[in-house]
Amino acid sequence: MSLDDLNNGTCSQRARHGSKHGVLKSSKIGFYDEKDKQNVYYTWKLVMLDMLLETGWEDNCSTLEAVAIECLSSACARTGHITEPMTGVVKLILDKLLNIQGKLVQEAKTWLLALGLQPDITLTPEDDMACIRAHANTL
Repeated sequence: MSLDDLNNGTCSQRARHGSKHGVLKSSKIGFYDEKDKQNVYYTWKLVMLDMLLETGWEDNCSTLEAVAIECLSSACARTGHITEPMTGVVKLILDKLLNIQGKLVQEAKTWLLALGLQPDITLTPEDDMACIRAHANTL
């Protein structure tokens, strides 16, 4: 099933084992075809990278939603497959990120260390972030 099928009314015919009442919701990853899944997975990675290098962890859902939609657009451009930023897709992206905030922080620390982007406690937060961005741009 792809997002194109949503307009055709075929989404109610799709069922997976273990799904409530035999209908899989558009806010679940199993609802989508492989190309849409690839875009969603890549979007999760892009949002995490954005949080590492640009915005930090956003508590404002509107801002996080805008970042998610922008990252989804980038993922679509990379794969050449359009995944529309419909409510179900955005909810799927945000739910995954919001549910694993602690894991994201741990993963981010791993990425920072692996990329040599360790915070320098002798610098001000602004100067430290500038150094991290400069180093990330050279990578």
